[in-house]
Amino acid sequence: MIVGHLASRLKTTNIKHLELVFMGIGDKEVEILPQMLRFSKVESLRLSHNNITDKGAEDLVKALQNLYLESLELISNPISYEMKLKILQAQLPQDVSVYFE
Repeated sequence: MIVGHLASRLKTTNIKHLELVFMGIGDKEVEILPQMLRFSKVESLRLSHNNITDKGAEDLVKALQNLYLESLELISNPISYEMKLKILQAQLPQDVSVYFE
């Protein structure tokens, strides 16, 4: 899977913007993203048009506390309206922008 291959590469690169759009990423792949990004320099993560549900979105937002992301894009994923509101009301690290639509 693409996410697994990226994990080792991100530790040794200066990638600041990572786009994983239309990659079929679901909640299972989202579980390893925080570990993968923890030692990277990624500031912007685009995960639009994937299969991330409420669970995956909630896991990502929890992980933001330990990451240095400035923006997270989750456009066109099957995330409920209620979860979007919950995420927007969460106490995110300062200056993190989350995009749904």
